[in-house]
Order: sequence, then C-alpha cells, then structure tokens
Amino acid sequence: MFCPYCGSQMDDGYVRWKDGVSWSHKKQVVSAGKPSDGDSVKMGEDSGGLDSDAVAAACRCDGCKKIIFSYGGGMFFGPTWAEEFDGNREAVVNPTDVISPVLDMPSVVVSCFAKETFERMVDCFGGVKIGETRQANMVIPVYKVCYKGVSVGMFLSPVGAPACVSAGEEIFAMGAETLILFGTCGVLDRSIEDCSVIIPHRAVRDEGTSFHYVPAASEIQVNLRYVETFTGLLEELGCNYTMGKTWTTDGIYRETREKVNRRKQSGCICVDMECSAMTAMAEFRGKELFQFFYAADNLDGETWDIRSLDNEANLEGKDRVARLAVELAARVSVLRDKEG
Repeated sequence: MFCPYCGSQMDDGYVRWKDGVSWSHKKQVVSAGKPSDGDSVKMGEDSGGLDSDAVAAACRCDGCKKIIFSYGGGMFFGPTWAEEFDGNREAVVNPTDVISPVLDMPSVVVSCFAKETFERMVDCFGGVKIGETRQANMVIPVYKVCYKGVSVGMFLSPVGAPACVSAGEEIFAMGAETLILFGTCGVLDRSIEDCSVIIPHRAVRDEGTSFHYVPAASEIQVNLRYVETFTGLLEELGCNYTMGKTWTTDGIYRETREKVNRRKQSGCICVDMECSAMTAMAEFRGKELFQFFYAADNLDGETWDIRSLDNEANLEGKDRVARLAVELAARVSVLRDKEG
C-alpha cells in the first residue's frame, strides 16, 4: 500500500490490542508492553475497549508516523479478499483439463501484445503453426520457428492481466518452460526514450489476478533470472535500456494524476497491465518468465503524449525489439540445455 499522505511505500504488518496497542511486522500475539522485535511500535497503553487479543492487518508509514487499518476484518495490502489466498495446486478447473501437451513444443516461447508486430515477427522468422488455444472471443495460434538452430515458440498474448495469465497458463500446459514476454508500457519518466527497452525488477500489484497465485503483498520481485543475459545482449548490440520498478494496473482509464505522482514517488518508472500477475502465475506454476517493455506513451507531463503507442507507429523500431526477444529466447534455450 502507498501512503495517502506522502505517496511512499508503506510497511506491511499488524496492529495488536494486547496490554495496550502495538504495531509489528508479525501477526502473532504482540504485547504492547513487551514488543517482540526491534521493528515493533508501541502506540498506547489503552486498548480502547477492544478485545484484548484483537488483531488487524495494518500498513505503517515511518516517515509520516501514521498507521492505516480497517476494522471489521478483511483488510490487507490490496483487495479486501487477499487473505483468502489458497495455495492448493488443484482447482475445480485446471489448465490441463482443457489443454493437452503439444508434440515438439519448444521449451522457450516468445510472446507480445501488438498484433502487427507479432505478425511481422512470425513472418520474418518463418513460423509454422503447431497448435492453438482459445478464449471466448478469439483463437490464439501457437507457432514454432527455428532460429540459429534453436526451436522457439511464438504466440500473441491478449491484453490485461486475467486474459494474459489464462493464455500463459495454457502455453505452460502445452509444455513450455520459459516465457519471454514483451510489450509497450507507459513511461512515468519523460527522459526515457521512445521505443527504448525497459527491464523491470519489481512490480506494484495494482491488479487482482496475482492475488490468486501468491500471498498478498504490495509488490512482487520480477525477472529473477536472465537479466544479465539480456543486458549483455543489449550492450553487445549498443541498445539503450533502463531498469526500474513498474506499476501494474488493470484500470487503464483510471491512471489519475494523483496516482501517477504517488507511483513516481514510490520509485515506479513505467506502467503496464500484466507484469505482476504474469510473474505470480509463473512463480506458482514453477515456470520461468522474463518480461521487458519498450517505452511508448508518456504520462510524465502536463498532458498525455501518445508517442509510439499506436500499433502502426514506428514498426521498424518495434521489429528491432522483437528480434531482441527472439535472440534472447535462443540464448536462454541454450543455457537451459547446458543446465540439463
């Protein structure tokens, strides 16, 4: 959660009413008179008539010296139902119930969101259809290409966390082990060049899908592997790139000026719609995801600047990004083969 007073990232923890009132990172019983760790904060001697063992999830801003929580239960650091996370691997309906493994499915698959860029990528590398998955209003073909002697899969991801995660689930069920995902993002720093590469290392979970895959938290660490492989490739080719935190949101038309400023103050340099959810899903399934962006519209100005967000804009620059993704996929595939 972000502090509504200063916009900084708040610490996740709990308020406990026992021998007074205290806040701590830990949920177990904490006595205000005898804090259990160095991060505990005594708030007062009087429990205010509340149950002596009452506890509530709460967020603390150390800078503002403020703690925010909800009474009545259910409050956490995101959606109110977030504490309902269930780690059971078996759901009522599972990807393997509707998807069968694909013969000769490449272990490493590349995907993007822009239809024009995807079609040009498949055509450029001579993609051959090997399967498909479906959503209510679309068919998603899956292709295989041979690049530098390495088999690489390709498919077009739908936009938005729920749809993108569903498609990713089914690609993994087909037999993929690693997904290289790339697409546009809005920049929260106007100095980031249009169509340049952005590599996220953390994502703010301002969407709902990720909470079904990993326990609730305000952020998630992303791209745990292959950062050095990718940055080495970029430096080898003389490509500029920026690393930083992304803000994953599912409310594209609710990126208000106040929210943008808060996310900037918390360290975000860009905004997307899928990263935190895709990372959570891959983590839950024990698969690998590497996601990067190419900078598009600018939200860091008095007015919105669309720049190259349109799918038809700067196609040559986007083709270059697609080639980077395929080259990365080939290098990752070689690394995976060496690891056995």
